[in-house]
Amino acid sequence: MAHKKAAEFFRGSEGYNCAQAVIAAWNELYGTDHDVVFHQQHGGGRAEDGLCGALYAALQISPEHEEALKKVFADKAGALKCRQIRQAGAFSCKDCVMLAASTLESLKNKQ
Repeated sequence: MAHKKAAEFFRGSEGYNCAQAVIAAWNELYGTDHDVVFHQQHGGGRAEDGLCGALYAALQISPEHEEALKKVFADKAGALKCRQIRQAGAFSCKDCVMLAASTLESLKNKQ
């Protein structure tokens, strides 16, 4: 249920951006301490190469699943870059957060 927890964190009382919400959900649910992007501003199109911040966070948590994460994300969100996803208007930032968290959880559970 990482996608539900990430959705709660996204712009919740903590004020987390998309990247921070994915990291916080993962840390809480799995007892990990991923802080690679947690204290940095990678949401709102500020992730490396303009990637969606939620996707960027998922890639930091599970770099071994990079290709699968990117494929699923592109197929469902329509793009990998924040600006392109937002311009298309079919997928909200919250949708991206839930997609990144659920895809990450699904891939990790297959191991």
